[in-house]
Amino acid sequence: MNITTAACYPIRYFRHATAALALTGLMMLGPGCLNEKTSDRDVALIDSNEAQSLQAGARTILGGPKNAIVLDPRPLHEWRQGHLEGALHLPLESLRDRLDELDGADVVIVYGTGFRSPIAIATAKALHDAGIKDVRVLEGGYQGWERAGLAVSTE
Repeated sequence: MNITTAACYPIRYFRHATAALALTGLMMLGPGCLNEKTSDRDVALIDSNEAQSLQAGARTILGGPKNAIVLDPRPLHEWRQGHLEGALHLPLESLRDRLDELDGADVVIVYGTGFRSPIAIATAKALHDAGIKDVRVLEGGYQGWERAGLAVSTE
């Protein structure tokens, strides 16, 4: 496939491009941030109701509230089109340099555009490998959150 062919069929090749972007971001993290032990089975899913509850600090586990950070690893142009209200924009390719922004989080909720987003999965694995143990991927991603009528922002 050449560039002209891909330009004629952008939707058809979008999934491949998204996966390639996620893999590129993982390669940029470097070997110190990746661990071959993390697999898809290590990635926990969370539904929008539980995510909203954690984000609001309403859920208590082991007698205390969880400090949850909602993380959007999508590219800037997708972030600008819409993101979960209160989310931290931390693109996958910047993850290694900005891990300190997640200090103090008990739970990190990662989301992508849709269900089982390659970028969200890759980010969750990288965070798990970096030592953040409670990382969850939002089922349905941004699209599912928006369909549920939950708060989104374009600011």
